[in-house]
Amino acid sequence: VAYLTYDLFHIILQYPKLGGLDTIMHHLVFAACSFINGTYGILPFQFGWLIAGELSTIFLNTRWFMLKSGRENSPLLGRVNELFAATFFLTRIGMYSAGMIHLFCFSMPELKSLPEISGVPISLLGMTCGCMTLGWILNMLWGYKILALVRGGAKKMKPQ
Repeated sequence: VAYLTYDLFHIILQYPKLGGLDTIMHHLVFAACSFINGTYGILPFQFGWLIAGELSTIFLNTRWFMLKSGRENSPLLGRVNELFAATFFLTRIGMYSAGMIHLFCFSMPELKSLPEISGVPISLLGMTCGCMTLGWILNMLWGYKILALVRGGAKKMKPQ
């Protein structure tokens, strides 16, 4: 939660250079869900695949650094773009989608028992599940945008 808070303030201070409202909402929702899940000790498996999605952030930040430091023509930038897209689609599309299917198709009895077992209020559990669903939709939207950039070629990938 500390990194998300730091990054959120950084994004707000630099708004809209580092991201739009979608990025701000992503940080707020992820931090809130992390706090709820950590407080009640719930959904550790789901948190695992959610946090694995942050692997793509390493390459996103590297890309941003390269662009801001005048390395937009570096052959390394193409590799960083490829690694960003690959990790994004592997974790935030593939793993996240599999996780959502598992959560709602195979874990419903466990999910329904959490208020009694952990003491988490049903409203907070519903908020967490709703936010995970909204996060999945947001990642699909971002994936669509990344795919459009990939189809358009690396030269059209402009700095943020």
